[in-house]
Amino acid sequence: MALGGRGAQLQALLEQFERSERLPAAQLEQQQFERLAQLVTQAARHSPFYAQRLSDAGIAAGVVITPELWRRLPLLTRAEVQIHAASLQCRVLPSDCRVAGEVHTSGSTGRPIRVLKTEYEQLLWEALTLRDHRWHRRDFGGTLAAIRWYPDGVAAPPAGQRWPHWGAPVVHLHASGPSCGLSIAATSAQQAHWLRAVQPDYLVAYPSLLPELARECRKQGVELKNLKHIRTVSECVDDAVRAVARTQWGVPLHDIYSAQEAGYIALQCPDSDNYHLQAESAYVEIINEQGEPCAAGESGRVVVTPLYNFAMPLLRYAIGDYAEAGDNCACGRGLPVIKRILGRTRNMLTLPDGDKVWPRLSELRYAEILPVEQFQMVQKSRGRLEVRLVAPRRASAGEERRLREFIIARIGHGFEIDFSYPAHIARGAGGKFEDFRSELGGAA
Repeated sequence: MALGGRGAQLQALLEQFERSERLPAAQLEQQQFERLAQLVTQAARHSPFYAQRLSDAGIAAGVVITPELWRRLPLLTRAEVQIHAASLQCRVLPSDCRVAGEVHTSGSTGRPIRVLKTEYEQLLWEALTLRDHRWHRRDFGGTLAAIRWYPDGVAAPPAGQRWPHWGAPVVHLHASGPSCGLSIAATSAQQAHWLRAVQPDYLVAYPSLLPELARECRKQGVELKNLKHIRTVSECVDDAVRAVARTQWGVPLHDIYSAQEAGYIALQCPDSDNYHLQAESAYVEIINEQGEPCAAGESGRVVVTPLYNFAMPLLRYAIGDYAEAGDNCACGRGLPVIKRILGRTRNMLTLPDGDKVWPRLSELRYAEILPVEQFQMVQKSRGRLEVRLVAPRRASAGEERRLREFIIARIGHGFEIDFSYPAHIARGAGGKFEDFRSELGGAA
């Protein structure tokens, strides 16, 4: 098909990505620091917030940025983005830079923020979407289905909504089959019934949907005969959820790590479960509590700097997530690797002595004791947890005792545990679900 203006831009970027992803890691990082130097110059000259912050860190416009100098710059917090949004914005933009609009985060941390985005960042988002499709060899002639958050009135259950193609950016480069959407407000029974009718080749969904959706498909006898793989977004994925995709539907699960304010952060490698940081669009650091880079196998804070936001720079933005740094990937791509995305600070369990750990709740097999449909654990204090169970009946005293022993044995600490039995556990902003949440002060 003949390429229009947008299609030609996207094709050029994709060809550039094919070259850059095979560069040695050191060369990729050198290109990133050249871009960071341009971003620092823009921020120092035209952002009131950064004029002061960069000066205090001893970083001037036009200076050569090294990793050591870069780490002198304090982290930018979500609270600072919220409070100083106006002064973070640049008063003057480069001649080739235009503001595309403003994005709003879902506010799932309790601190919704607004960030200006540029037209080039939107182009990068579309090109990286296409990179993900190409990496995973998706057949654009197939049917794409999504069960996710939609605005009120869009893709409402039980019928959902159907469109003639996959939409942007695919339509700029490819003819495609239809796409279908169903709101996250649908029940698992409605989701399974809808999928039986749609019979998609590809499914986009939140990871937390899949275990219950698999149970409902088994209950209804729903077979997805055309399904090739599942693409997950918005939430952390663990091995148990990947196993659900394999055992229930016989397909792989491919995950995406992104944020509205920062764009794509990482895409899952097409040849492994590793995540490749999208070095062409963002400089990402995984740092320990001392602010030093994590070695492979170590976990730390995710710090993101979008490389092309010359309208509202986010320099060393601590996005609120933790991840495990990875080693070089066997696929041969030079793009940096993270092994796992662990989640947000508020999803860490605080032990009685103050230490924090990541609770691996997917390994708590509640259904072996009680037919649990949905669960959530909430930390109320350092010594007390509330376990919320959606089930067809309340557990007996003996079952609660077994559940309590099971949880304590898995966590390894003797918490007091209270059980509650809500009819439903609500999802957070944007349809996201958290199986563990801490209500301790400062956890968010």
